[in-house]
Amino acid sequence: MSDEDSTDYLEAALQYMDQGLIVVRPDLSVAALNVRATELADCPANFAQLRPNFRKILEYQVKTGAISQSYMDSRINEFALQGDTLRETHTYTRKTQSGRWLDVRTTPLPDGGFVRTFTDQTERHAIAEAKRQTDDAYRALFENAAIGIYRCSLDGHLLRANPELVAMHGHHTEEDLLRFGETLAEEIHVDFTRFRDFLDLLARDGRVTDFEVEIYRHLTRERIWISKSAWAIFDAEGEVAGYEGTVVEITERKRIEALVQHAADHDAMTGLPNRAKFQKCLDEAMAKDATFHLAYLDLDKFKSINDTYGHCVGDAVLAAVAQRFAGAVPAQDPVFRMGGDEFAIILYLSDPVEARRALERVIRTLDDPIQLHDLTVTIGVSVGAMKSRGDTAASQILHSADMSMYRAKAISGSALMFHDT
Repeated sequence: MSDEDSTDYLEAALQYMDQGLIVVRPDLSVAALNVRATELADCPANFAQLRPNFRKILEYQVKTGAISQSYMDSRINEFALQGDTLRETHTYTRKTQSGRWLDVRTTPLPDGGFVRTFTDQTERHAIAEAKRQTDDAYRALFENAAIGIYRCSLDGHLLRANPELVAMHGHHTEEDLLRFGETLAEEIHVDFTRFRDFLDLLARDGRVTDFEVEIYRHLTRERIWISKSAWAIFDAEGEVAGYEGTVVEITERKRIEALVQHAADHDAMTGLPNRAKFQKCLDEAMAKDATFHLAYLDLDKFKSINDTYGHCVGDAVLAAVAQRFAGAVPAQDPVFRMGGDEFAIILYLSDPVEARRALERVIRTLDDPIQLHDLTVTIGVSVGAMKSRGDTAASQILHSADMSMYRAKAISGSALMFHDT
């Protein structure tokens, strides 16, 4: 699939998803704004084309009365408008001017920006309100709710399941599902430790909200994502007798979040992890005290290709080179595009001889010319590398690999130089 096709699919996914979504860069410019977001935020539909910055969106909402000035000045918005980096996901619920109840979720991105999603929870809010009013309303909720509702014993055995939850697991009646009540939790959880974590949180706090977990749909074994909320229920003596809660399938939400995260971590042109992802992987390797070789790569005579044939050819060459580099090393040794015609590789190899052989294979991937329709392009690469050391900072390792690359380029090009060799 071409980069253009990937972009089209991502754009279609953003526009047709049921959630409103805004992707905001660190400078508050809007990278993505779907039509659903303008609808839920009470903004005109053409905002999706204009993509004003985040501050202008909030100011427009204040002007039209969609939100109050105090809401615009709330802690989470003030934090974002000041350009501070969010450290964790922030979720809250508010009522809109049009009467909708929205779950607003702000998730930080690695580059300092953030994703804000709007989920229309008006129906769920109305159902929950009715449930609190009377037992009759609770029974109507249980039978007719558009979300899964359940009741369990203290040890997690399923005791009740409403029609929506029964259907979510592929069964037809509550009795069909309850036959597996004592073993259901163990059978459906992809990672059973997550279920134990859920019970531990419930025992500690008496309530769990928006607990995301991957499960198998019981009858079909299809893997899906759900968000569970639960609260303790008490017997006549005031002792905890079990818990009940709700289940919402969020498979689509997780898919979109994964697409957005992938876009934030990867270079759109080559598909390789980008500089931000490189820094994260390098920091993780250093934190684990892993032994690795860091290689810095720079293409030889790439500028002349750009100058001679234009940027379209240059971009095609970069995409072809990236594919060759990635195919020359194991999947666990990631290749990154650092920008321009520069790349980096983290080789999780402790033996310098093996590292040298691996990098020589990378260099040899460019021995054969790159064929672009009726144009043949020959290009090389200069490589500098350094082995990690426990007493050396990540920045110093990167600097040393970079300097070694320049030594290789100065000597002959299409060469490999190791630091201190």
